[in-house]
Order: sequence, then structure tokens, then C-alpha cells
Amino acid sequence: MTLPDQVKKELKTVLNAQFNSNYINNTKFAVRSSASGEDSEEMSSAGQMTTYLGVKGFDGICSAVMKCWASQFSYIAVEYKRGYGQLINSPMAVVIQQMINCDAAGVMFTCDPISGDEREIIITANYGLGESVVSAMAEPDTIRLSVNI
Repeated sequence: MTLPDQVKKELKTVLNAQFNSNYINNTKFAVRSSASGEDSEEMSSAGQMTTYLGVKGFDGICSAVMKCWASQFSYIAVEYKRGYGQLINSPMAVVIQQMINCDAAGVMFTCDPISGDEREIIITANYGLGESVVSAMAEPDTIRLSVNI
């Protein structure tokens, strides 16, 4: 299965506006999901869809975009959605981000994900590209910031 020609054309236009083709071929990108309902007060399905790291070249990006979109229909993602009463075929965007060299990465929550307290910003981080943080493979470092509203 491949991306529809219209999507490829639009993707090429946008990428070429941001980067030149030589840059695209020699730069690593992350391709990841951004689905509606992925994170809400009721549930968090972040990490259910597949993320691709270190993607190079236009063909690689197109392939990763298609696989990322398709991953919302994987057994695990579908069962997770069913368990929380979500639509199986929900709207989903795919984000393409230039990767940078890093020693650590993490996730920032603009409110406490447990209590919903908007006066707390929570940052979790770990060594590596952040995969161990979002997959819960390792206990990340956590920083809590109080916000004066």
C-alpha cells in the first residue's frame, strides 16, 4: 500500500518549501501520529500508534507516513480504542519533524496528567530519543513546575 498521489504531491510541495531535496535525503526525520482523542481527560493513547525515527529521503518519509496512518488500525490500537469507547476510524494527522542530535528527550504536560491541575507543569525525560519515556520502558526523571495563574 502506498500514499495516494495527491497526498504525495502535497507532501513534496510542503517539504520542498521547508527543505531542499539534498537536505531531505541527508537529514533524519521523526514521523509520528497526532490523532484526535489521543490524549484526553478520560484516557491517553499516546504510544498506541507507531512512531518512526531516523527516516531519510522522500520515499522513506512517504513510506513512514503510510505506515504511521495504518498503525491506528493495529490490533492493539483498535482494542485500546474499543476499550475506551472511541471511534475506530478517528481523524489522525501525521507529524514530520526534523530530528536533532540529543542526549536526552522527554514529554511536557501543560497540566498535571493525573490530577488535571492546571497550576502544575510536569516534564518527564530520560536519556535517548524519548522512546523509553513514552513507552514506559524506564522510569524517567520528573520535574514539577508550579505556575502562578
